[in-house]
Amino acid sequence: SMIYNESKKRTSAFEFRGEDGITVEFWFKPHSLSGTRNIFHVSASHDDVNKYQVGEIKLEQNSANFQITLNSGSVEFTEPFTNILTDTDWNHYAVTVVSDSAGITAKSYKNGQLFQHLTPVSKNIPHILPMSNGLNMRIGKTHQDTNLLTGSIDEFRFWKTARTPEDIFNTWFIPIGGGTNEHDANIALSCYLKF
Repeated sequence: SMIYNESKKRTSAFEFRGEDGITVEFWFKPHSLSGTRNIFHVSASHDDVNKYQVGEIKLEQNSANFQITLNSGSVEFTEPFTNILTDTDWNHYAVTVVSDSAGITAKSYKNGQLFQHLTPVSKNIPHILPMSNGLNMRIGKTHQDTNLLTGSIDEFRFWKTARTPEDIFNTWFIPIGGGTNEHDANIALSCYLKF
């Protein structure tokens, strides 16, 4: 089993610690450029009550846009990355989010290149951490089983840190290794799925 070590950030797989941020990377081939479809959804459970008590992280395709949503307590952050989807071919996408005293900053990348930088929004979500039932992730639908994905995803990666533009550029087109209990390589990589 995974060793829990707070000092090395060996913690819950899908948590969000604001100043560390998160990164989601994946290859995506959309079926179409219309409609709303869920890419991934992290939440405590399927019910709306726990969503706001614990929080949620969600990325959706909304026609030609990606929309990132973070909820925690009474704070909600929802912003679109406009016109990032331009065709129905395979492309690599990455989204980073950081939240600190300056506000929430989000960036999107397409095929290793910075696509859009959302300047700090004057909100702060310090963290989304698991409670007794933990945090769960669904890919291709929400916890409410809505907005089912049509299309294909590959090389899905969820990082518990906001990766730099250089990090994303250097690894968007190659597989990467993960850490183990004995080795600390890529310990911020909490989920890596090769479909």
